[in-house]
Amino acid sequence: MSTEAPKILSAWKSVLICLILAVFLDIIFFRLPATVGLAFRYDYFVIPILLATLYVTCVYYPARLGSILCLNLIIWTCLLPLSGLWQSGLSDSMIIGGLLPFSDASSYYADALRLLDGGHFSYFTARRPLFSGMLASILRLTSRDIRLSLVIIVALTAVCFYFAIREVQLDHGYAAGFLMFLLLFLFYRRFIGTTLTENLGLALGSLGFVALWRSAKQLNRGYGFLGLFLLTTALCARAGAFFVLPAVIIWGMWVFRGEKRFSSTFLLGGIGSVAAGFALDAVLRHAISPGGARLGFENFSWSLYGILAGGDWKLVWTQHPEIHKLAEPELSQRIYALALDMLRQHPSRLFYGIIRGWKQALWFPKPTYSLLGFIIIMNPQTETIRNLIHSDGIGRVLQLYPYQSINHLSLAVIFLIIQGLGVIGFLSLLRRNRDSRDLLMIAVAIGIFFSLPFARVADADSMRAYAATIPFIALVPVLGLGWIMVKIGGGQDIAKINNKASWLPLTLLAAVLIALSTIGPLAIRAFAKNNTVPTARSDNGLVARCIWFSPGSSIYLTPDNNANGISRYNVLPVRDFKAGLTLFQQQYPHLAEVFRSLKASTTITFTPCLGSTDNYFFIFDHTMAKIPAGPVMLYGKVSKTRKFFRVEEVDPLM
Repeated sequence: MSTEAPKILSAWKSVLICLILAVFLDIIFFRLPATVGLAFRYDYFVIPILLATLYVTCVYYPARLGSILCLNLIIWTCLLPLSGLWQSGLSDSMIIGGLLPFSDASSYYADALRLLDGGHFSYFTARRPLFSGMLASILRLTSRDIRLSLVIIVALTAVCFYFAIREVQLDHGYAAGFLMFLLLFLFYRRFIGTTLTENLGLALGSLGFVALWRSAKQLNRGYGFLGLFLLTTALCARAGAFFVLPAVIIWGMWVFRGEKRFSSTFLLGGIGSVAAGFALDAVLRHAISPGGARLGFENFSWSLYGILAGGDWKLVWTQHPEIHKLAEPELSQRIYALALDMLRQHPSRLFYGIIRGWKQALWFPKPTYSLLGFIIIMNPQTETIRNLIHSDGIGRVLQLYPYQSINHLSLAVIFLIIQGLGVIGFLSLLRRNRDSRDLLMIAVAIGIFFSLPFARVADADSMRAYAATIPFIALVPVLGLGWIMVKIGGGQDIAKINNKASWLPLTLLAAVLIALSTIGPLAIRAFAKNNTVPTARSDNGLVARCIWFSPGSSIYLTPDNNANGISRYNVLPVRDFKAGLTLFQQQYPHLAEVFRSLKASTTITFTPCLGSTDNYFFIFDHTMAKIPAGPVMLYGKVSKTRKFFRVEEVDPLM
């Protein structure tokens, strides 16, 4: 019987993997009710309870099987908001129709496509080229299918979460592991489905957290150097709390000092690790940005001006409207000159600006200005969800109770609990006998404290700028929960697993992310051929634009009674597409009216033009729905806003 047990267990795992694959394919390629995914994106009542129940169920099983189940729970949890976006067609400040990028996200996406066509990144993307580099690599692997590319990005980030959650669970127990899971997910879910730099910043930041935590736990310098390198690249991908880097180096110099006053080995190795992270970013920027090697982070000039002038990052645009006529790099150079001139005339403004930044973060006037305010999504989403779910069974169930009131009350309760646990966790760090892990957290806290005036939470949009260090911030309330569990006698659930976890999975995952972000785009740049734009006809009186059309990165609007069925592409009922424009219309009413005017049997795609710096939302009528993938010449009219291109004729070039 004993020899049969491993075979039975192996067969059970095979069945489990097949089941996981089936559910994965169902989420991605079939039409799940929009309510399910939207609940995972916006709900604060049902979803935390559901996740807690499933997490407890997963960790109940033996270690290896429980780990497999837990990993898949994390991946499913992060993928379901994608399904909700695609099936609902929700539009907001970063997404159109649940799929196509808008605003900053559209610039990162367009430049990734432009790199595939043999072009350069724009100055906008060259400030933070790592994520667009990764996006270009993944789009190349998926034949420019944005849906499959987003699935890969979200799944990779979810696996990074698993490593961070696992590390916390090993040290502080299952309850602490679940809280870490919940906090990471609450931060990330607003970025799921977007092509924003927070994706890579959070993924690399999670791996950097794991490496540094293992370094502190095992007193291993190698993990410390790896953690500093990963945290540096995370901050290059999504700029934020840069003062954490010198704080961690000082921590390592103290912890690894031995009989000396400080560790010169860690000082040199730490500086080298940080320099390597910045060097990767600089090499990529030099190779694929239009101006060659550049300083990067030029938009910090906007924040610096706001710090000195007593406002936010938008203030310079109000006080100096003449800069609207400038383009990069002249724009950032001009704003830096204005800021430095102000600093020379009034040096004390820097001091008052720093004090104001600390005051806003530590004595916050709004919940979203809190260091833990990232759990709040400030969108009037409940009414929009009601409009989107009116036709399915789950939607009718939600109408039976005051969902909006319960959801808001649950958010308030969760926010207060997390804030309370954060205070307890921070105080516990200051009061107990400190080991190397406690000292690491104190060092990171000091680094974040000195970063607050320069990456102000008032400007950070619910802590977006702190994506790379969110795992460390989330750990503070987790430590508070761990302290409470010990006090009430519930701290004995800590998993009894070898603390010296294998370095190989962590290193391989980090290598994959770094390769996708740097080696991939450099190889694309080296081997990509500039697509020659053919001469357009001039006999039709229409504007000509050449694009690379990707069916998998387009939205197909159908009549309401034709919405059911299975499709590999993003097929939406026109009714749902228009209902999902509610949030978008609040910020961009004129653009929303164009989308609202679209009829059934319309195709929408967003892509850059070959041989040009222009990007448009291309709108095709029903006679052009079946366009082959590849380069096509389009003839049509450009809107006055220069955001839309109405296609009237199509000439395939392949």
